[in-house]
Amino acid sequence: MLIVLLTACATQERNTLVALGTEQAEEDERDSKSALYQTKTHAVPKGVRLLIQQAEQAIDDSAFELAQRKLERAQRLSPAYSRTYLIWGRLYVLSGQASKAKHMFKRALSLATTRAQRNEVMDALEGLQE
Repeated sequence: MLIVLLTACATQERNTLVALGTEQAEEDERDSKSALYQTKTHAVPKGVRLLIQQAEQAIDDSAFELAQRKLERAQRLSPAYSRTYLIWGRLYVLSGQASKAKHMFKRALSLATTRAQRNEVMDALEGLQE
């Protein structure tokens, strides 16, 4: 029989359950962190997503200065949104600035919250190195 010591601690945003002595408690804690992490990924404002779409369209139209302005604005509004940096890196690739592109891709990778996002950024980095 496993003995579990539980202590409830109140924090500003939520109650945290501290568990000692079981693997289940550790798994529950990982799941709760994962749920919090997923909540953060959905917190990107619609306006930021729209700015990113507009930047992508500007890149497709070779309007690089407009794309740059859209990305700068998106970054100011939501600095932890990895897609902004991914698109910014693509902009730098197309404008022949490989060093800046690599920096943006690495920033995007550090902020990626899903495996799909990380894979997309890794593909961009690998394409840059070829």
